[in-house]
Amino acid sequence: MVLLHLLVEIRGALGVDLAVGHVDHGLRKASAKDAEFVARQAAALGLPYFERRVDVRAHMEKTRTSMETAAREVRYDTLAALAIESGADRIATGHTATDQAETVLMRILRGTGPLGLAGIEAVTVAGIVRPLLCATATEVRTHASDRGIQVRNDPSNSDPRHFRNRVRMDLLPRLRTENPRIDFVLADLAQDAATLSRAVADTLATGSGNQTLLPRPESQDPLLPYRIRAAFERVTGAPLGLSRTHLDAIVRLMTTPGATGEVHLPRRVLARVDRHGLSLQSIVDGPPPGSSSRKRDGRQKIT
Repeated sequence: MVLLHLLVEIRGALGVDLAVGHVDHGLRKASAKDAEFVARQAAALGLPYFERRVDVRAHMEKTRTSMETAAREVRYDTLAALAIESGADRIATGHTATDQAETVLMRILRGTGPLGLAGIEAVTVAGIVRPLLCATATEVRTHASDRGIQVRNDPSNSDPRHFRNRVRMDLLPRLRTENPRIDFVLADLAQDAATLSRAVADTLATGSGNQTLLPRPESQDPLLPYRIRAAFERVTGAPLGLSRTHLDAIVRLMTTPGATGEVHLPRRVLARVDRHGLSLQSIVDGPPPGSSSRKRDGRQKIT
């Protein structure tokens, strides 16, 4: 809501037209009320409103991912569809520096390399922009209170069963006692990692569609794991889910003379190493690569 009101205030200076898109995940009984609230706010601001209800649980079952991952994938796919429907060429989301800090901490705790610290991108190649990454969640809430901007709170954001919520409610407050600016410290770290990520991505050979190619290194390449991670991010749009175990397996195949093989990666990605190098392909249809329900005929089938 704060992002929406700020964009309304400065749309003249930006020279943009605005529309409001809302994705109802259907995971809570009150989600329909949230959609009604957003629709009323859009009407009050005189903005066109586009809404879609999605089935996160069905996507979760189809892709065999966590609910958080399934919701994120469906949300962004749906926002992209709503952007096309509304004639928009950019999607603005309200992520803050606090969201960035949480993401960096989560990746550190789960295990990541330098490129994984890039966190949430301020601008993506898919046309997503996040103008509020310069402000903390507290600053955003204060702005809403000071301006009398109506908001709705999602109770699932306080559920300690979710990893992000435990980081938000327990870990970050403890870190703030050591450094009150920890949100910005971690956000700056993410920005530095994003710069490194872009530099590494510029060295990649490109494929077509949902495929990315990476040639075998002609000599020892200490940046090879980072190139693989950047290639994975190019295919999927995010480095989420790629572990050091996955990276080590691919590096071994690429650096062992004559070695070839396949590695089944998260987010429905198949990694193939042949004599030419690494091919990463996103498998859109059917069960995920490596699943028992995907038929085999001597080797992995791609349908």
